[in-house]
Amino acid sequence: MRSTNRRRYESLANILALCEAHRDQLESTPLGTQLINQLGAVTTRVAGLFKTQSDGRNSAHDATGKRRTAARLVRRHATDLVRHAKALGAVSGPAIQLPPLREGSHQQLIADARSAVDTAQPLAGVFKANKLTVLDDLPPQIAALDAAMKDQSAGRETHVGASAVVTEALNEGAQVAAALEPIFRSVVNGDPELIAKWNNARRIGPARPRKDAGPVAATGPAPEKPATDKVA
Repeated sequence: MRSTNRRRYESLANILALCEAHRDQLESTPLGTQLINQLGAVTTRVAGLFKTQSDGRNSAHDATGKRRTAARLVRRHATDLVRHAKALGAVSGPAIQLPPLREGSHQQLIADARSAVDTAQPLAGVFKANKLTVLDDLPPQIAALDAAMKDQSAGRETHVGASAVVTEALNEGAQVAAALEPIFRSVVNGDPELIAKWNNARRIGPARPRKDAGPVAATGPAPEKPATDKVA
């Protein structure tokens, strides 16, 4: 969640709370009820989008960890499979020559590992007879890596999608708040305290420091000049 969007949301929530406190007065006007309900709906929608953003980010983060762990496991076991298939094929069953795994992306790792599993299938009986489980263990490990990659991508898409929509929703909320402002000021009869609360709710972000107006001019009387003697 970007800090600016968070502050914009907090502003809308504060305005909504102020309007709810004076709902009876606002609902006495033709647009009061409609605008309060719209502001409430937008604020709820933005809160939901923020949650979706957070859920997507958390999901992507969790999937990233799982992806790294799964990739290490697939590479280690696929390397073992290549080595075992070469050694066992040389002494029993068909001779199998598998190239070493390439260094590349996780997608490339999945492709190479699946190829190794398919190529080593003629030695499945030899692996089982010698209690080597790598040929059976590797396919679900590959599937776990593939699933983690898809979950990571989905989480990122969820986060980005919600981020793209939240600004639009906040803009809609700002328009509703702008429409409510003259009505609010009217129904509270210009009450200075309530107007100050409205202005504070509308403010987004920390207050900006005021620029100095420059040095203050001296207001006291000008000092007297010393008298000078006239030359006779």
